[in-house]
Amino acid sequence: MRALRLVHLCHTVAAGLLLVACSEPVLNSKRQDEIEQRPTKESEIKKVNLAMIRAEVIGNVFRSLTLSNTTFSGVTITDINDQKIRFTHSRGFANIGWDQVDQKVKDRWGYDSDAFAKAQWEQQLTVAEREAYLDSPEYLQSQKEAEQAQEMLASAKIEKKRVTIEKKIAKLTIEKTQAEAALRILGGHMGTLKGTFHSEDSNASRIKEARNDPESDVNTIGGVVTSKADRNRAQKKIDDKVNLAERELEKLDLAIEAEKRTLRKLPSPQ
Repeated sequence: MRALRLVHLCHTVAAGLLLVACSEPVLNSKRQDEIEQRPTKESEIKKVNLAMIRAEVIGNVFRSLTLSNTTFSGVTITDINDQKIRFTHSRGFANIGWDQVDQKVKDRWGYDSDAFAKAQWEQQLTVAEREAYLDSPEYLQSQKEAEQAQEMLASAKIEKKRVTIEKKIAKLTIEKTQAEAALRILGGHMGTLKGTFHSEDSNASRIKEARNDPESDVNTIGGVVTSKADRNRAQKKIDDKVNLAERELEKLDLAIEAEKRTLRKLPSPQ
């Protein structure tokens, strides 16, 4: 009987160990996936950030630029990749490797030490080694990461453009509000001017009538009115300002609508 209990106990322990052995790898597998995915996402974000930095530099023009202890004039940056910086200058074009520029340039222009080392290593491969490397899982994974980074970069560029356009629309809208307020003020000035002329004419008419009426109590002193020429000049001055303000308002409306059309053409966020 004791032997049977011992056998039963052994079976129970063995079953428990088997259960632990079966369930533990599942948990480790999930954790392993998280650990493996994190560096990939971090590397993608790093690549996107560096690509954005490089995109800001490409196209910049410098009257003079010193790289690798050489000063170039009339410089335009044409390309920046993992290996080198390409640019045109007054005497032609040049390529400068990342290992030839100082740390200040590296920090500001998107240097990636890992990518540079990898590119240098790839250049040293023989034909057979290169063919083997191109078929390796490491290369395929790096290509996949590069494609994902490019997709993220494209999305980031679109979002940056969207934010820029929205800011421009907001700025133009403020300018439009100010232009509308200025136009209303000019309208008020025009009404005041017309009211002044009307008041002058009414007063002059009353004084004229009073001068012909000996029994009138109206003060007959004054009655001077603005000449027709002066009235025309004053009216034209305000009319010109109103026309200018209306044209400016129309330009702002067109500019806002153009920016909105550009915004609508952007791909929707993923």
